[in-house]
Amino acid sequence: MAEMGHFIIGFSIIVPILYFSDGKFNKKVAAIFIINNWIGPDSAQAYGFLEDLIGLDFHWFIPYLIWAIPLALFFSYLSRFSVERTEHFFKFVDDGKRDINWKNSYLLCVSGGLLHTITDAIFRHDIYNSTLKLLDDFLQPKLGELNHLASYGIDVGGLQIISYLILVVITLLAVFIVDRDLRSVLFFFGIFCGITLALIFTFGDKIVGEEYDVAVVILSVLFIFAPMMLLFYVDKSVRNNPTIALEKPRIDAKLALKVVGSISLLLSAVFLAVGIIAIVNPSLVNFVDISDELFSLLGIVITIASIVMVINSVGLFLKVNVSRKILIITYSVFTIFIYPLVIILYLCQDNVKALFYGDRLE
Repeated sequence: MAEMGHFIIGFSIIVPILYFSDGKFNKKVAAIFIINNWIGPDSAQAYGFLEDLIGLDFHWFIPYLIWAIPLALFFSYLSRFSVERTEHFFKFVDDGKRDINWKNSYLLCVSGGLLHTITDAIFRHDIYNSTLKLLDDFLQPKLGELNHLASYGIDVGGLQIISYLILVVITLLAVFIVDRDLRSVLFFFGIFCGITLALIFTFGDKIVGEEYDVAVVILSVLFIFAPMMLLFYVDKSVRNNPTIALEKPRIDAKLALKVVGSISLLLSAVFLAVGIIAIVNPSLVNFVDISDELFSLLGIVITIASIVMVINSVGLFLKVNVSRKILIITYSVFTIFIYPLVIILYLCQDNVKALFYGDRLE
């Protein structure tokens, strides 16, 4: 199972795109796609208790389609910000408008989630018996099973010439085919996939030389074609429909800061309780795949971070700028939970920073 490898796959796709697009590919679309290759379905694992409450494991792809609904709201909000290098580090810069709307953000979550799902399936110790995690206890085919969906063993004899002739025709017409308009190419692609499946399910896999073409069709359409089409669709949509107007604050900054401060205090209390329990009795709150001993050490980190959060959450009410900066750093520890990062972003909004700096922003 991949860990940091999810990012490797994301960059392996995005870097060639950035190169061949001469920098025209939207950078925020690229960043959100890369992030979702990792944090998309995995963010659900940080809320593992929900599986016990409602019976759905959102790390599996089909339930993840529901999980991605609020997740897309976060990434849409994230697109309001850029990251700039400072003299000593980096900082979030408020661009004043969301470049990616919720719909496009959702499609990026789905695109990254598809690649995350196939990555988890492929990179296992026993790849042949590795499960494709679509829907727990209902739709969970093994990769090896896909390879034998049409292993009828029918001796088709000379009928094998059919698949060979199709390949010859496509080879000779390849340039002609891809030179058509996109709709025609998509139509041909769909027809070709359909003919391939029809031949194999009618005559068995010997019609294609006992190759695993059924698995190829399923996996390539779901985990190459679909995520790439979603990615490029979003980029095209963002380029063709740029956000021009700056967003007007929907709530007074002073009131909103009090709300954020209150939420921060509440989260601090929750994290503090989790941290203390993790130290005293880690098995009660250990929802991740690590030993209780290691989780106890993690509990110490969570407890210290939570105490810092409590102190500096109070500092938000007093408009202490050091507290704002400390909270931004501290909440980054909880990246896996995603939603606490909204506090980081909100504290970087220009109208909020103005409450701490007056008319002079950083």
